[in-house]
Amino acid sequence: DSMTIANHYAKLRKIPPGNILTLSWDGDEHRTKVGDFREKILLPVLKTISKRKLGNQIDYVIYSSDFPWGITLDSDVTRIMEAMKKVRPDYKWPKQKTKVGSLNGMTFLGQGTLHGLPWYFDPHSNYYARGRTTQEEPTLAFKAAQQYGPRGERVKTGGRQYFLSTMLGVTAGRGNTVDEVLHYLSRSAMADGTKPRGTIYYMENKDVRTTARTQGLPFTVAVKALKAMGVEAEILLGKLPRGKDDVQGLMTGTASFNWKASGSTIRPGAICEHFTSYGGMMNKEAGQTPLAIFLLNGAAAASGTVTEPYALAYKFPDPMMHVHYARGCSLAESFYQSLASPYQLLIVGDPLCRPWASIPRVTVKGVKHLAVVKGKLSLRPAASPGGRLPIDRFDLLIDGLRRASCGLGGSLDFDTAILGDGYHELRVVAIEDGLVRSQGRWIYSIITNNHGRTITAESNSATVVRADEPLTITVNSPGSSSIALLHNSRLLGSVKGSAGKLLIKEPAKLGYGTVELRAVGLSPKGPSTYAWAKPIVLTVKK
Repeated sequence: DSMTIANHYAKLRKIPPGNILTLSWDGDEHRTKVGDFREKILLPVLKTISKRKLGNQIDYVIYSSDFPWGITLDSDVTRIMEAMKKVRPDYKWPKQKTKVGSLNGMTFLGQGTLHGLPWYFDPHSNYYARGRTTQEEPTLAFKAAQQYGPRGERVKTGGRQYFLSTMLGVTAGRGNTVDEVLHYLSRSAMADGTKPRGTIYYMENKDVRTTARTQGLPFTVAVKALKAMGVEAEILLGKLPRGKDDVQGLMTGTASFNWKASGSTIRPGAICEHFTSYGGMMNKEAGQTPLAIFLLNGAAAASGTVTEPYALAYKFPDPMMHVHYARGCSLAESFYQSLASPYQLLIVGDPLCRPWASIPRVTVKGVKHLAVVKGKLSLRPAASPGGRLPIDRFDLLIDGLRRASCGLGGSLDFDTAILGDGYHELRVVAIEDGLVRSQGRWIYSIITNNHGRTITAESNSATVVRADEPLTITVNSPGSSSIALLHNSRLLGSVKGSAGKLLIKEPAKLGYGTVELRAVGLSPKGPSTYAWAKPIVLTVKK
């Protein structure tokens, strides 16, 4: 399930293979201890980012399904209590700091989580959420390399750093089926840049789940800001909008609901959530309506806490979440800008969805798709801004690594001789000027030929492979010391010498759907003398 969803999302969002990490996880699919989370999930993620030299590029850490959605924090609490009692013998642990965190919340707060620092429990642990109370507060793009001060200011040293994080789906317990997850992820991707004409609904009722949230920031403030941008927004009485076919977003407060009975329709790209205690608890015995129901009915994302949060507004997104979204931010940026204390909130869905973004259209001169290239490459990028703001810069990424940048009218220059011969992906990203910094991209592939190295890789099967039928890949790369076969960045196997066959006994372990395999001929002389084969694209079916 996890591999299938990851394959689908990687194809949908054109994620480079080097940005994908496959982890072995044989623990519980619902909860795990914070020590195991640190050692087996968070640390491998952070080490991989460093090893692959992606430290200044990665802003999101996105989990597929079957990772534990809840992280039990007892050992951290015990250690913090021991330290506090040395200073204050009568100290008692505050009941509102309940001892379970969410997978994505603890990842976002990874700087604190990694070392068990007590601040990750704080009501304002997230400095990226700036505590705004008016519609004039700015909406800002997120950058993981940026350090944030207590008021959201950017600082050079001593600040906090984060990673935006969500789960793509939960397929255990009260979660969704794999097909349901694939459907809502595809639906959300199609919403990008569409400037939807639906309505954001804020539901008012006497439930503490509503009154607690609106004490800090009334719905009227967000509605006014949305309407000022030409986005429809409405405050309704009750738990759910009734008979509405244009639900572009929903913020309500209720423990349980029956969406089908409401007669309303959720539109692509919508964020829906219901501020309740157990909406993010995905084990079957949990009570209240799970967040999965919103996803089942077409939402791009939904959220809920993974334990009792005590109806504290700072543990849930505030009404401005939809304002940030409508200003062009991604779904994850919108959530985390409006969430002061994210350690317990499980966010499930597509973090990259951006229905209101002004997406630049990028064109590039200087190379043709699949051209054979030798020596220096000079690309001349241009872009039509998606909105009224100009383009700030262009970045050139090769196989997912940033290699060059230029401004408007400039060129992206790169010496291909430092690459191994063979197949490589070029990606030019145009970044809009302004606070939101919307991006557009252009993707081509090239074949480099600087060192006289070659490689071929062929499958014994047609493009469609049955999950239970062994798959053989034949590889040949004259002069290579060995040849490795990769799925994304995961090593599937290797052969010694310059030729051989690699057997994949169970293609099902690659996940279902579209799968790309890459063969690389290795050389002791280093990466510039490697040889990269054109990817083998297969569809794995049950």
